[in-house]
Amino acid sequence: MKFLAIALAQDEERFIKGYPPKGANLFMYPNYEISQLASLISKRDELIYLDERIDSLSFELPFDLALIYSNFGQEKRTMEIVLQLSEKGKRSIVFGPLPTLWRNSPPDWIDAIVTGSIVNVYSAIREDLARNLLK
Repeated sequence: MKFLAIALAQDEERFIKGYPPKGANLFMYPNYEISQLASLISKRDELIYLDERIDSLSFELPFDLALIYSNFGQEKRTMEIVLQLSEKGKRSIVFGPLPTLWRNSPPDWIDAIVTGSIVNVYSAIREDLARNLLK
């Protein structure tokens, strides 16, 4: 299975094509939770990492499920990405601090959320996706 892991950036940190990334330290600090997730990926699976701070998002790559890390203040951008993926017929799971805050009442445009760390439920997500039972 192919997973597309997306680390969203705040507006002022977002990469603009044709310009250098904003802040050299961004190269030293990939998204920590996605890095942990990458360590769990089996050899038969693939994780594609896209970070809005250092690259433009592209949904042309083939993937089975998008995993979107969303922090506080990124609700609008999260909604844009989820709706773009939905238009292309792609499912997504949003995780991170923002969806954990939504625990009891997620927005209606969300496919699925993970509250707490996605690392703790990765194996269940993979099994559900393989059986087409993703909740």
